[in-house]
Amino acid sequence: MVLCLIVGCGRKSGRDEGLYFARVPSVVTNQGEEAQKLSEERRSCWISAISRDDLTEILENDRVCEKHFVSGRAAKSWDKFNIDWVPTLLLGQKKATDRADHKEAVAKRSERAREHELVKKLAFEKRERELELEQKLNEPGEQVSNLSFEGNEEEEKKLTVEAGTQTEEFEYLFSSLNIDRKPFDRWEFVQNKEKVKFYTGLPSFDILQNVFKHVSPFVAYKSQ
Repeated sequence: MVLCLIVGCGRKSGRDEGLYFARVPSVVTNQGEEAQKLSEERRSCWISAISRDDLTEILENDRVCEKHFVSGRAAKSWDKFNIDWVPTLLLGQKKATDRADHKEAVAKRSERAREHELVKKLAFEKRERELELEQKLNEPGEQVSNLSFEGNEEEEKKLTVEAGTQTEEFEYLFSSLNIDRKPFDRWEFVQNKEKVKFYTGLPSFDILQNVFKHVSPFVAYKSQ
């Protein structure tokens, strides 16, 4: 005959036929470190829930009846976030503070269970997005071929000719100035951005110099 451990319960296996009894969990030592830690935690929670002054931790065949579980059955040892991982109903605590603490513990366990399910859902959705992205990346794209660059070449030639013409004008401008006037040479442009902008349309001498270096190899020089 098995007697329920919960204070004030009094249910017995022989008298109450068909009644389910869950054995107080023991510590598992032969399934790895994680399993042992989990079983130690569960056993400690059970002993705390039973809350008997005369209870010792030397429990082997002691049991708790189905009336103290929400589903009527104890959860599996690995199902930590199940509300029935520990007995929670009709635990016989006499102090209101004990009941409040227990209720809070149950609420926290339920919250952890919801969080656990949310994490699983988010992980699943993330994996779905990754698979969808991989599928899109692996889809064959349209072949890029027979592209004509003739228009670009013609445009480049046109720009080169225009730049060469402008360079010739610069050279002529520098050489055709009246020598009796104040010298009008390269330094006039170096020291005066406004003059560079006025005569060339470029914002600075540095840009003018870069343009000149770029186009000068393609320019045919004339003597004036």
